[in-house]
Amino acid sequence: ACEYRYPKSEGPMSGGKHTFSIYFETGSAKLPTTAADTVNKVAFAFHQAYNNKITLVGYTDTVGTPSSNDTLSMQRAEAVQKALIEEGIPAEAIQMSAKGEYGTPVKTPDNTAEQKNRVVEITVK
Repeated sequence: ACEYRYPKSEGPMSGGKHTFSIYFETGSAKLPTTAADTVNKVAFAFHQAYNNKITLVGYTDTVGTPSSNDTLSMQRAEAVQKALIEEGIPAEAIQMSAKGEYGTPVKTPDNTAEQKNRVVEITVK
């Protein structure tokens, strides 16, 4: 599943900051088939708004060890980065970070398989 949130008081692709999300399966860094549409929208926003920066932040749920989740969250960000580069985004325009199970979008106790935390959040600005 993927998600796009329009900037407040702005229409689609009108400049400013655009935020997208790509959700992953448990323990996986493989892009879901539904991600292609989101990757296309990110590339469109980047090119149409003459933006020069994309930020990717990878997260995991709290299942597994913090160390393995740090690795997995970076692998997820790298998978999205690869897809964006294949869509014509220059690698130097993409910044990545991995937060693992820390600072997740949805706060949960340890060992909770929360899908909304298995995500790469994408910001185009």
